Amino acid sequence: MRKLFLLNLCVFFVFIFSSCGGNSVVSPVTNFSATMQVQWDDVDITGDFSNTYQGVMTFSLSKPDTLNGFKYVYKDNELEMFFENLKCNTTSDYLPKDNYLNRLYACLNELGRVEKLDYENINNTQNCYTINTDNRKYEIYINSKTGLIEKIESENFTFTFSNQKEFA
Repeated sequence: MRKLFLLNLCVFFVFIFSSCGGNSVVSPVTNFSATMQVQWDDVDITGDFSNTYQGVMTFSLSKPDTLNGFKYVYKDNELEMFFENLKCNTTSDYLPKDNYLNRLYACLNELGRVEKLDYENINNTQNCYTINTDNRKYEIYINSKTGLIEKIESENFTFTFSNQKEFA
């Protein structure tokens, strides 16, 4: 009887220690599509967002109504802007340096290049990574199981992602 008790006790401890140490750190997924909401000072902007491993970031605005139909495409610091039948090609320097799209583009590019990120476990479902780029601090909140980005916060900006889908 005592041997059976000790055996059960050993199995119990093995189970406890294996389940506690089973959580691994998941890297942020930067190639995904989502619905993105931007809070920029007192402005709320919503639209369809995508970012690829090839460095192409796209944002098609839907709200507010005055911006509905605008589309921005970034690639290698080149910027294409679309509205109805109009198209403008330029560099990302065309927009103010502190523009929310430039800030997001810089953050995602840096996130894809950084080998070691400052990491903090928030809870069982969310982790937080911190990076610094363009003399700014970014906090990136990801789903701890999938690695999909849920939110990015920086001074004056909050990017919230929903309906995320990772590109294969």
